[in-house]
Amino acid sequence: MNNLHDIANSPISFTLSGKEYKVRRLSLLDYFAEFQAIIKQDYFNDTIKMASQIKDNNERVQFQVQSMKGVPKGDELENMAFERISTIDGGTKILEMVLRKDNKVTDSELKDILSNSDNVTTIKSIILFARGIDVVEDKVEENAETAENAEKKS
Repeated sequence: MNNLHDIANSPISFTLSGKEYKVRRLSLLDYFAEFQAIIKQDYFNDTIKMASQIKDNNERVQFQVQSMKGVPKGDELENMAFERISTIDGGTKILEMVLRKDNKVTDSELKDILSNSDNVTTIKSIILFARGIDVVEDKVEENAETAENAEKKS
């Protein structure tokens, strides 16, 4: 059930490396758009790198034209984005996105946050919160009932 905090997407505070940061939930559009753009950029970069290996100009152009027909889109792109979001790199990108949404965070500061092992639990909580899972006192509460709780009620 949505409460006023969820509806307004008010920021909540988390402390990382002794500094307080405001964090809001990301919308599906926020992170899927970002991850889909990253996937497409990676595809283009790989195509350019492979094309540069082809000596014959006509073959290189033909390769590039064919490669552009294979740019991920639709369900394939959505699935690739979901897979990327679920990786360590994906979690790191989500952390970067949420911290930079309401805070001025430099690359150096982000690197320090990620390299401080004392931040691991809080980083996990921030990523879960950003993805729409409620976080209470560094513990995660999912809105859905677990199968075990559902069985107890029956």
